[in-house]
Amino acid sequence: MKNAEKNKLNMYGEALAVMDANSAVYADTPIVGETLESFRGKTTEIKQIDSDFFSRTKAETLRKEIAEEKLTAGIVKLASALFVLGNKTGNTDLMINAKVTRTILQNMRDIELVDKSEDILAFGNQHKAELVPYGINDEFLTSVQGHYTEFNSALNNRSDERAESIAAREKLTRLFDEADRMLKNELDPLLEIYCDINPDFCNAYKAARVIKDLAASHKSAAVTPE
Repeated sequence: MKNAEKNKLNMYGEALAVMDANSAVYADTPIVGETLESFRGKTTEIKQIDSDFFSRTKAETLRKEIAEEKLTAGIVKLASALFVLGNKTGNTDLMINAKVTRTILQNMRDIELVDKSEDILAFGNQHKAELVPYGINDEFLTSVQGHYTEFNSALNNRSDERAESIAAREKLTRLFDEADRMLKNELDPLLEIYCDINPDFCNAYKAARVIKDLAASHKSAAVTPE
């Protein structure tokens, strides 16, 4: 959720708190209570989307980063062994293909890292008997292959998430628009009914309807009227 949206959601919560604390004032006007509950439902949906989707996105991003780190470490070790083997055996092609460093791998795009890892793993399996003296055995190759598979899986999940992210963003924008319209076109006008008979309630509601910049709360909070 964007900072501006967090600020707006905070305003929604403050407006709801004022309404809930003064429910006795509008108890004899059912439409106010009905409109309030409908508005509360919008805020609940907004919170649910933020919690469910965007929290999951953070988890998948972390999964991808961990898989990438493990894959990079494994490929660097395997490539280094292959490079030295190529040098000792005069295999120039092997030396050229295995000449990679951690920095080179870290600067690659995801798809480039996938392709390079696949090539290095192929060379590793092709020369695995010769690589035993370098500490490269079947167990190690299987481990690196597992990191490669995990990284690929994480990338595929991120790809699926992009489509889900677009849908979630569209729904979030729609819900905020609907909540704003409900405040401006329904709750705000209804609350004007009580400004003469209960000015304290009315003033508290209007104060709650001011969007506060939460990020600047450590300074003089900037405020923007809705």
